[in-house]
Amino acid sequence: MTQTTTAGTNQAAAETATAGASSLRGGAHGIGGGGVIPGAIPQLSARAANPVLGAGFTVSRVPLAAGGIALTGGVPDPALLPIAELADAFTAVLGRPDAGTRTIQYHGPFGVHGLRSWIAQDQGTDLERVVVTNGALHSVSYAVEALIEPGDLVVVENPTFPLALQLFRYYRARVESVPLDSAGLDVDALERLLKAGARPKLLYTIPDFHNPATVTLPAERRSRLVELAERHGFVIVSDNPYGKLRFSGEPAPDFDLDSEHVVRAGTFSKVLGPGLRLGWAIAPSWLRDTFVRTRFAQDQHAGLVTQRAVEHLAQTDGLVERVVAGAVPVYAERAAVLFDALRQRLGDRFEARRPDGGLFLWARVPGADLTRVLDLARARGLAFSPGDGFDPDGRSVHREWARFSYSSASPEQLVIAADRFAQAVAEADR
Repeated sequence: MTQTTTAGTNQAAAETATAGASSLRGGAHGIGGGGVIPGAIPQLSARAANPVLGAGFTVSRVPLAAGGIALTGGVPDPALLPIAELADAFTAVLGRPDAGTRTIQYHGPFGVHGLRSWIAQDQGTDLERVVVTNGALHSVSYAVEALIEPGDLVVVENPTFPLALQLFRYYRARVESVPLDSAGLDVDALERLLKAGARPKLLYTIPDFHNPATVTLPAERRSRLVELAERHGFVIVSDNPYGKLRFSGEPAPDFDLDSEHVVRAGTFSKVLGPGLRLGWAIAPSWLRDTFVRTRFAQDQHAGLVTQRAVEHLAQTDGLVERVVAGAVPVYAERAAVLFDALRQRLGDRFEARRPDGGLFLWARVPGADLTRVLDLARARGLAFSPGDGFDPDGRSVHREWARFSYSSASPEQLVIAADRFAQAVAEADR
């Protein structure tokens, strides 16, 4: 009773869109007998009608029971977001005497200078490399738009983030995967793929607190990846939304932004709020200029009011750091509660690494089909994300795996969720 879609909270809409795309692509525009039927609608583009775009997160047709707990999206806890400070920031930038010219007019494509300066300092790079975008996935899309022709090869990790896969498929890229191990992307496997003749134009990676696998790529592997990119002529796109949410250990030095083969995508979503739709791309000049040329034909620039408000917030001394410092211990406690509760209830059948940052727990239950368990769990009042939806190859190699988000549930809810999951696993075993 499960299927795959890009929007687990809007399955009916996804099904309707997929069916509609199929019918329109099949010729519903009304051409026949040498003419066009008056009033008929036009045919969709091949990109828009691609049925693969209906694939993604695995969801269930079973309704979530009343009082259900959803451990699905990587959604920050609203109580940990600086809502009052954001309200003050928007009031301040709109209340300026020059707001009519400074805040609610058009703006240049690179983004607001003060905000770019803050991003550059935070990320350890030059302001000239920074372009403000509508979030990290938007930043990734610029790299894909600049580099990928239909049939070009993109290499991804397995497992990986489903919405990035949607993006690559939208641009009709070929996708090949490289496995992850306990330290992230298997660089030896990638090197074997390259030696066998693969010629990717882009490699997509989530280096810190990987989604869904939660691993962090060590500095040595990051350096090797840059060496391979420079030797074989591909671009590394580093999607890093979780890096600030570290519970323990020391951060690894990130990919060298001085390389002409590295793009970093970042976002304010996990710290300040996803509704802002604000992020950044850091790119070498040859790609940055292409991003900007693309932008003139698309959105022109990120929303100026939001840029000004976040600029105001970021320039408030230490505010972003205080928000992060307040969120990290809360998420760390919730990660520990969920990990311990699942281990206590499942015993030896629970395999996972204890998260040291980020918003997710990636767990395996050997012998279980967690796509089927999802149906049983939803009937009991629990939603989670089965591993099949994160498999870029579609071979169901992650059927025993699941991703749980602990970010927006209370410790008490997480214990209840562990109970419901264990009960669903036991029912599936019978």
